[in-house]
Amino acid sequence: MAKIKEIIEMAPASFKISLLDVLMAMDMSKTKKYVPLMLKVIQSKNDENNSNRVEEDFNAEIRDYYGVSNLPETIDPKVAYMLLQIIGSDITRDLMNFMDSFEKGYFKGVDITTITSKKELSRLNGLTALNKIGKELAKQVQKDFEDEEWLMVRPFTYESSVRYGYGSKWCTSMEKSAQHFFRYSDNGTLIYCLNKKTGDKVAAFYEVGEGLSFWNAEDSRIDSMFSNLPSHIIDVIRGIVTDNPLPNRSLSPEVWQNSKDLWSESWNKERERGELVEEPQLVNENVEAFTPQDYDASWVFPRGVRGEQVTEEDYGDFATNGL
Repeated sequence: MAKIKEIIEMAPASFKISLLDVLMAMDMSKTKKYVPLMLKVIQSKNDENNSNRVEEDFNAEIRDYYGVSNLPETIDPKVAYMLLQIIGSDITRDLMNFMDSFEKGYFKGVDITTITSKKELSRLNGLTALNKIGKELAKQVQKDFEDEEWLMVRPFTYESSVRYGYGSKWCTSMEKSAQHFFRYSDNGTLIYCLNKKTGDKVAAFYEVGEGLSFWNAEDSRIDSMFSNLPSHIIDVIRGIVTDNPLPNRSLSPEVWQNSKDLWSESWNKERERGELVEEPQLVNENVEAFTPQDYDASWVFPRGVRGEQVTEEDYGDFATNGL
């Protein structure tokens, strides 16, 4: 195990630069006489920006949004919050979830020194997420197929969509962005195809009049032949969208509505507190459409899964008007 001193020495040089180092470099005087001035101005502006927020607000945001609950009292939560914003909640939550799972023994034989990317971290987290799914969440999906390697489900609650889609970048499984899930589960058939051995994930979405699309774990639209889905999984998808292509909402309308109401209440409370809703990102649209041979050639890919940031005015008609 690496010691603290060794970890500090092996860290990239860019990670060792502090705010004070930057201010010292900005100071044009030989005696660095302007640094105290810069510190006062920055501190004043920071206090002004956070005048309506108490320390507990930052602790709650760090815990609930970034997934960090073990900061010592010696670290100023306002400073920690600013630094975590730079890192990003997607990375911090992946890191915290991985460490929690590793300490609890979920990763047998995994050498953490070989992990070098967020993609690999997300893949491993996705595998453990399936193992952690309890009986209640399992009731919130329609299981269409399962064998030793593959699991196919259609989620009809936001909570189950987040858990089964964990480790992917699908907007329908993004935390704090439930509007996407409710829009797509209301308008079409959303299917998650999960590899239980490798952690690979592929989502399929079908909307009447719009067509069928496939999305990899990075949330890029792909041709089904590049999805690595075996033929028998493609056959199951074909059967679902041709025999009885129900929107996920119709699988359990009351449970779906309860999930939507809970999220709507939480979303409105966050807006009242002045907390920002994370803005969705756009996916790559430059992917050639795929038309299955067994289907009408008029089938095309539906509109992009991601869209503009949701506003309070848009939310009321979100499920019917789309993005």
